[in-house]
Amino acid sequence: KSVRRSLLSIPSSDQLNHPSSFKKSNGKYRGFCNWIIPNRVMIGQYPGQNPEKNRPSEEEVRVHIKTMVEGEGVSLFCSLQSEIPGQDDFKTWARADRRSE
Repeated sequence: KSVRRSLLSIPSSDQLNHPSSFKKSNGKYRGFCNWIIPNRVMIGQYPGQNPEKNRPSEEEVRVHIKTMVEGEGVSLFCSLQSEIPGQDDFKTWARADRRSE
């Protein structure tokens, strides 16, 4: 394939999916991340734990990061978002949890 043709082709949802998720307190699963450009650029939430009510467990985070680094070859985590509340700002996190219920 030419570079131009590769850049113009739209990846399938299977190519964009990454099977890494965690179980929320309501029993539903939420994905950590997905590919934007398969095997090149990935997008997703903060890869570690946070003070949210529906957060991933320590074990889910450990498995996810291990999968990203060892399985997918991710070598850089970079946030392009504005800062979220500090990890010790429990009042803000509690307000956010009440709004999401």
